[in-house]
Amino acid sequence: MTEQNLEQRLREILTALPVGACCSRIKKENDNSVSASFFAANEELFRCMGYTQKELEEKGNRLEKLLSSKDEKRMGEKIHDAASHPGSVYIEAFEVPQKDGGTTLVQWSMRCVEKGEETYLFSCCFRPDAYFGTGKQSEKELWRMEEQYRMLEEISDEFPLDYDVATQQFKIPSRYYRNGKIADRRRKEMKAEEFFRDIHEEDRENCIQTVREASRVEQKGILDCRMNVAPEGEEPVYLWYRTVYRSIADCDGKIKRIIGRCYNINTDKTIQNKLSEEMKRDPLTRLLNKMATQNAVTEFLKREPADTHVMFVIDIDDFKRINDTFGHAVGDVVLADSAQTIERLFRKMDIVGRVGGDEFLAFMKNVTMEDAATRAKQLCAEVAKRLNGEEESIHVTISIGLAVYGVDGADFATLFEAADRAMYRTKRSGKNSYCFAKGEEHPNVKPTGIGESEERYLRGSEADNEFLIFAFGLLANAKDINVSFHILLERIGKKYGFDIVSVFEYEDGRQDKMRMTDSWNRFGRVKEQIVLPDRIQQLSYARPEEFVWIEGESMRKQSLDFWKRWSCEQNGLHHMAVIQFEITGSRSGCLCLGVGEREETFGREEKVMLCKLSRIVSVFISLRNQIRDDQRTIQSLRNPNHTD
Repeated sequence: MTEQNLEQRLREILTALPVGACCSRIKKENDNSVSASFFAANEELFRCMGYTQKELEEKGNRLEKLLSSKDEKRMGEKIHDAASHPGSVYIEAFEVPQKDGGTTLVQWSMRCVEKGEETYLFSCCFRPDAYFGTGKQSEKELWRMEEQYRMLEEISDEFPLDYDVATQQFKIPSRYYRNGKIADRRRKEMKAEEFFRDIHEEDRENCIQTVREASRVEQKGILDCRMNVAPEGEEPVYLWYRTVYRSIADCDGKIKRIIGRCYNINTDKTIQNKLSEEMKRDPLTRLLNKMATQNAVTEFLKREPADTHVMFVIDIDDFKRINDTFGHAVGDVVLADSAQTIERLFRKMDIVGRVGGDEFLAFMKNVTMEDAATRAKQLCAEVAKRLNGEEESIHVTISIGLAVYGVDGADFATLFEAADRAMYRTKRSGKNSYCFAKGEEHPNVKPTGIGESEERYLRGSEADNEFLIFAFGLLANAKDINVSFHILLERIGKKYGFDIVSVFEYEDGRQDKMRMTDSWNRFGRVKEQIVLPDRIQQLSYARPEEFVWIEGESMRKQSLDFWKRWSCEQNGLHHMAVIQFEITGSRSGCLCLGVGEREETFGREEKVMLCKLSRIVSVFISLRNQIRDDQRTIQSLRNPNHTD
């Protein structure tokens, strides 16, 4: 179809519409702004605007030139938004100066469509004063509004609201017939109860109350709610809609109808909710930040004050020393791991947040002080771990202070102050423990033992990519190569559910013997120097970074029973994954990943990810070996007579 035929066809379609309508061509300017020059319009458009086509042409076919000075720029911005988001509907009201010196309000609905390299703007308009009058005049205009909304439904994702107060029934929009929600097209109205069933239960009461109020008193307003758009009998699908409504009274002032329009705001609402939620989270730990934590506790105490609640203030002991000794990358890992453990040990109903650099807060709802003490003891045991470096070892511990609602304070500020003081008292008493704000009434219980988290992290490509970035970060920011490397092995084991993660290197000049140099296991067993007399058979023909899966029976045949002794498990390992890698200097090694008392399978994405991680492991080992070689060289230069 030629451009001339296209314009002719558009004019024919626009002429048939019962509302003001036009089509404009979008042009992008050098300064990134856009302009819209209309080339097809119907007579209703000029009637709404109060100008003739000739007068509009004198303005350069630019609709915004007909608006008031304050609205001209605003319409330009809306046209720019519509051009930037083709398919989205933009609705706005603008003032149009009239020839008699007055002004009229015109409601515009705009939507851009891309066709090839061209972008077209389709617009519909009407004058609200023609439809939202009072008394009998409003009734006469209702039928015109129905036609207008029917056409708007066809070209946009919006539909009319029309409620008969006397019969308590809603007029059925045509979209209900199209999507199968209403099968009988002879039905024209639906009862209020049926209409409200399609409103999300969390928004339903507010909608019902709004309709009741608008049925009693003449008013106008805006209401946001989630509506079910799925056909009858199918699983509900809720989308956010915004309803602009107004009551219509008869000559006696009695409310007769409530009319309005509903349009889809789901995309905007979803982005808004996501951004709002994101602003509440601490970027590193993903816990609530300080402000969100305070707000959550305050709101809860307003709703349910009459019970026993306990606030925990949790601080990592000697955190500055961890950063200074092993670097900030390791410090961030300690924070993230501690946060995960703290969040896991509290219930979903409790409130957990990060309120300082190395300080966390938990608010335990509806709990006895005995249970709070038990939880504090468990926290001390499970957060604790040891960081082993080349020259220094640090024991990671926490100190906890607890404050009881109604005893130590009645709001967030007083509870936090009391719990914070109790936490510092714990530090002065030796750390790695806890105490209540009223210490003499609730003596602390010393923790015993160090637990290990057995939490499995969610699998998925997005999580894998984040983990890969984390591994590179450990490598790039490693202040102590051994500590960073051991943290990586631990996180690999926990993320992918392995019981043992170990690294073997082939001895110098011997490609048939494997020596274990690094390891982590969930049983808490300290690494041993284990040497395999023979190479694992399945690796004989394996290429570097190739995922090799060894079943339990095959492991027994190869006499790999050392795993049983090393892991302290009665039945040893059930399966083992082995990935061979190359190290600088024509050497090689392998990453061994063992599974104990259960079956395990791995998908393609996980295998690829583990092979990538083996490459990072090889870089860690190469870097460590290079550092050791450099140290030996320096030592030999300092002491020529020294021999290893």
